[in-house]
Amino acid sequence: MENIKFSVTGEYTFLISFGLGTFLFILFFITKNDFLLVYGFMYAIFAILVNVIVLYMNCLYSSWMFPKEKTQGTLFSFY
Repeated sequence: MENIKFSVTGEYTFLISFGLGTFLFILFFITKNDFLLVYGFMYAIFAILVNVIVLYMNCLYSSWMFPKEKTQGTLFSFY
């Protein structure tokens, strides 16, 4: 079985969004400030948008780089 290779952009996006989200979550529970709750919701919306864009770009990249790969039984199986 081949090793799975992840994109560097996807890894960095995951690490940054997870780190910032965890930091806001812990900071909210330590301080109990209401503005952190609002910032957390705004951050969640922003992180979802950025992660969806990165996912879309990774799907485009993989379909461009490996157009003849067999995709039967995966997320991209349409036949």
